[in-house]
Amino acid sequence: MQYKPPSSSRHKIREAIAAEKIDATASGTVEVDGAYFGGHIRPANWKENRIDRRRAQHQTGKRRVVVIARERDGKTLPFVFKSEAESLEILGKRIEIGSVVHADEATHWTPLHSRYLTLRINHQESYSNGEACTNMAESFFSRFVARRSGRITISAGATSRPMRARWRGVRITAASRMESNI
Repeated sequence: MQYKPPSSSRHKIREAIAAEKIDATASGTVEVDGAYFGGHIRPANWKENRIDRRRAQHQTGKRRVVVIARERDGKTLPFVFKSEAESLEILGKRIEIGSVVHADEATHWTPLHSRYLTLRINHQESYSNGEACTNMAESFFSRFVARRSGRITISAGATSRPMRARWRGVRITAASRMESNI
C-alpha cells in the first residue's frame, strides 16, 4: 500500500482549512488557552544516566504551543507559537473589541486585561467557578490529543442511522442477556 495519496490529501485539506480561517475573528465570549506539544525527550532507563530535561541545553527545540481562541457555541481559531506569550499580538487582532475573554491563571495572559473584560480561573483551585471557565478550550485539546494518539471515540450523534440502530440492538441484546442470567 502506498501512503503518498492520503498524505498529500491531508496536506491539501489542512491548507484549505488554514486559508479559510486566515481572516476569521472571534467575538462574544471567547476562551483562550494553550497546550504544548512535541519536543519530548525520553528519560534514560538508569537513574544515573538521566539528565534534567527542563534545562535549555537538553531541549530539542521542536516543542511548540497550540493556542486556541474558542467562541462559546462558535468558531475555534488555532494558532501555533514557540510560547503562549508570543500569541498576544495575534489574539489582539483576531478577538474583537467588546468580547469577554476567559483565560487561566498564567501570567502571560495579563495584558489581555487592558483590551478586554478578562475573567481568570485558577486551575489549582477549580476548573470553573461560576464566572470564569476554559473548559471549551480544554476540550479542544483533549480531542486533539485523542486524535493524535489514535484513540477513537464513537458517539451516537456522529454515527449513521443504521449504525445507531445496530448499537441499540447490541445494548438491548446485552441487557436481555444480563436479565436472563439474573
